[in-house]
Amino acid sequence: MIIWVYSGIILLIIYVLVCFYNFRKSILFAIVIKPILDITWDYNFLNIITLSRILSVIFPISLFIGLLFNLDKKPKTKASIFFTIWTFYFTCSTVFTLTRHLIDGLDIYFRVLNAYCAFLVFPVFFKARESELFKAFLLSSIIPIGIIFYQIITGTVWIPRYTMDLLRLVGPYHDSFTNRLYIMHGILASLYFISLNNTTKNNTTKPLAIIILFSGLGALYKVYSKAGFFIVGLWSCLSSIFVKKVRVILLSIIIFIIGLNLAFHNKILNDILTVYSKEIHYLKGKETKERVFSGRFFIWDEEMKKWEKEVDTWGKLFGYGNPAKYVHNDFLRFLVSNGIVGLLIYSCFLVYVIMSLAYRYLKGPNLVILFATLALFGYLVDSIGLVPSCYPAYNWFVWGLVGCALSEKK
Repeated sequence: MIIWVYSGIILLIIYVLVCFYNFRKSILFAIVIKPILDITWDYNFLNIITLSRILSVIFPISLFIGLLFNLDKKPKTKASIFFTIWTFYFTCSTVFTLTRHLIDGLDIYFRVLNAYCAFLVFPVFFKARESELFKAFLLSSIIPIGIIFYQIITGTVWIPRYTMDLLRLVGPYHDSFTNRLYIMHGILASLYFISLNNTTKNNTTKPLAIIILFSGLGALYKVYSKAGFFIVGLWSCLSSIFVKKVRVILLSIIIFIIGLNLAFHNKILNDILTVYSKEIHYLKGKETKERVFSGRFFIWDEEMKKWEKEVDTWGKLFGYGNPAKYVHNDFLRFLVSNGIVGLLIYSCFLVYVIMSLAYRYLKGPNLVILFATLALFGYLVDSIGLVPSCYPAYNWFVWGLVGCALSEKK
């Protein structure tokens, strides 16, 4: 495992050097190496500093520096003004958090700051109709997918994680979410490249996209993620409605999966039903609410009771200094950490972004707008049971693409 640490250190140094050489390429390079740095989560310096955290701090700072040298190219959108208001409020709220939880407060602040920086700066260096960002996200999924197939072939298990007696192949990552996050980046990027018109440039990427789509779906299956299955199903349905080319490839995938399922005596179907077994039993009245969604209802209830009983009016309105890293719901995290005012600003921003994306797509259908919207929908689904705003790579993926989509000229 130490080889990953040495590799991560070298890659991090190269990233810093690339920032001085070519800022645009440094962004793409960071996207590709992030999955490798996340493998080193268990190796830290001074018990708090990890390679992934270092990148989470350096990346937004470098983006701001890059923006200062390219202010004339900065897209002026109402959404960026809205996001700036939210980030300013979030910064002020974090100051209070730092007085109680210095390390966790700084950690969360820079993680979330990556969203704002990606939203604001990615459009400066990448035109909406260019495919470099999608290509970087496609490449970032190769190692996570490869690790899962290595486990399947060799039987290696680094960290045993289970859901309903099913072994989740998470590789050396901290949890299943980290691994499936990068796999899903690859799946959505694959669908994007499959949707593009045939050109010489796109033809060289499409074969790789098809390989990653099929292998990514296989890898995602072995992670056994409720949200992951749902989000990919949502992406498939919506993209097939708007893009004819996706319908053909998805039909092929469905036929392939049905064939595999029959060949292995309904194992795939039975495993998926096992993943959702508690939720199915709850709908049938055979399971309690506290046991569905991996006990998240219990976590939410406990956090809300604490917030209602122990937090004063000021804290409820503006936050009471709790980073709320483990509440497993992004909206609840913003409520607890940033108060009712913070949650309202964030919610209004989300509504405005969704309406803006819908308006732009209706005015002129555009693949970047469509796939940025799909990425955002996945982000919102994950926000119900996780805290995606605390994952820098997820913020780059969603808010970087949304920022580019909203900067597209009408």
